[in-house]
Amino acid sequence: MATVSAKIYSHHSRIDGTFNVKICVYHKKERKFFDTTHYLSQKQLTADFTIKDKFILKVIDDELLEHRSTISNLGIKLDSLSCEALRDYLSKKGKNIDFIAFSREHIAVLRSEKRNGSANNFRTVVNSLCDYFRRTSVPIEEINSNMLFSYEKWLKAPRSMVRINQLGKEVMSTQNGLKKGGLYNHLRDLRTLFNEAKRTYNNIDFGLILIKHYPFDTYKLGSSPKTQKRCHTIEQVRAIKTCKPKPGSRAELARDFYMLSFYSCGANACDFYNFLDLLKPKSKRWDYNRSKTSGQREDNAFFSVRILPEARKIINKYIGVLKVRYCAEDAFNTALSMGFRDLNKILGFKEITMYWARHSFANIARNKCGISKDDIGEALNHVNEEHKTTDIYLDRDWSIVDKVQEQVCLALQGKLSLVKSLETGYFEDGNYFEEINIERDTTVSEEYSNQKHKQFDEFVNYLLSIGYEKQRDNNSFGHLKLTKKIDEFQICSIAVYPGGELQMIGVPLLCSTESPKIPVESRSLFDTKVIKPNLSEFQIVERVMTRSQISYSPITSSRI
Repeated sequence: MATVSAKIYSHHSRIDGTFNVKICVYHKKERKFFDTTHYLSQKQLTADFTIKDKFILKVIDDELLEHRSTISNLGIKLDSLSCEALRDYLSKKGKNIDFIAFSREHIAVLRSEKRNGSANNFRTVVNSLCDYFRRTSVPIEEINSNMLFSYEKWLKAPRSMVRINQLGKEVMSTQNGLKKGGLYNHLRDLRTLFNEAKRTYNNIDFGLILIKHYPFDTYKLGSSPKTQKRCHTIEQVRAIKTCKPKPGSRAELARDFYMLSFYSCGANACDFYNFLDLLKPKSKRWDYNRSKTSGQREDNAFFSVRILPEARKIINKYIGVLKVRYCAEDAFNTALSMGFRDLNKILGFKEITMYWARHSFANIARNKCGISKDDIGEALNHVNEEHKTTDIYLDRDWSIVDKVQEQVCLALQGKLSLVKSLETGYFEDGNYFEEINIERDTTVSEEYSNQKHKQFDEFVNYLLSIGYEKQRDNNSFGHLKLTKKIDEFQICSIAVYPGGELQMIGVPLLCSTESPKIPVESRSLFDTKVIKPNLSEFQIVERVMTRSQISYSPITSSRI
């Protein structure tokens, strides 16, 4: 049978000379203690530290009687409880639960776990509740469904707030009402805090319920609103890059870190503040654990991104400076927020934030560079739930991230990024690539690339006009094969490549080439050469080798 008793210890004296009365819980040969609200002076105690004040003694006896009654009412559940669990239950039962105090304790725990993002969101909720109730103590019973309906209306309306600034002074500011997305996120965070309070104070397994109501059964949040697209066009990103705000201003800070995020595959401000100073001026890669998800993933959200020359200039500018200028991450975020507002006024954009840099990187990678969603997810350090088991067997290939990063930055520079992906192999600009490889033409301009495509069309149109036919199994992303029957025993096959190269398969050619590299699928027992002629030169070679006598007249068709 569990027992409870009051204890006072001489070595637990406070600075003012008083001693706290503690409740000792004895259960299963263990003792656990919890504090009461009673503090006694030396005059109220005997020499052996027992209570001699009759009034206090009566109050303590009544509390002990209530605890014993609670233990008796547990019945057979008592055997399932450890001494610590029983202590926690007795200490919380009958106690008014201050939701604000609990929330602040929970926020402190999150900060100790370095989950500052969640802690900041919950702090916003707590401050808002204090503004709404106009006091800093709120019993959890007051967080009910009626309150939530009223609170929602209050959040939608403009309101004034008093906050303590970095100098410790109270500052009043006015804030606009929340919109759908912000309102949903705010009330979702409030629900998370309430659920955490229930998890802390209730023990469902043993039927020990201290918080009996749940306001979110009546007040429904519904589904989250569709996230608004938060991405800039490639022209807008270029405008941000070339913008020249006042040197040393917050707008310059915002521009620099927007572009640094863009160059670094969408890294966020928190990671820049925490990890930027760990880099060396000549570091080639930036290895870090993404703060937002590091505590939620088995790999601690480790990420490695190459430092591009454009990014290095910005990094060297702020290494050793950021934490000197801003004593805390919150101060850095505030400066960025104000800087983005100033930058937005200069450029006249709808909005500019670090999230917009991350979303813009992903959007350009997909829609301008044609990169697969899986590779973009790798570059954003996302976890693919469908491939989670497979990922256990695989090492991270950072070259995939490097390719996405390079493609996007080349697109930003105005260079066309040619991506060809074939299962067997392909040939481009004299280089051969087997299996699934990606070749990026980093030197040609869009104008020159269009000229190459025009040459491709000319060759194909000419071959079609003299009796060649396209093969049905052609890969539309690589070279195009066309065949023509010469006589009863010979068939000529010609492959046309995106760069204007030609390969004649199955007949001997007497022309030479500097780089006779042949795709795997096109190798044959016959002599095969790769040539890069102009149209008139090719007409002569083709007629000589195949005895074609059909005259050629240009035809107009869409690009194959």
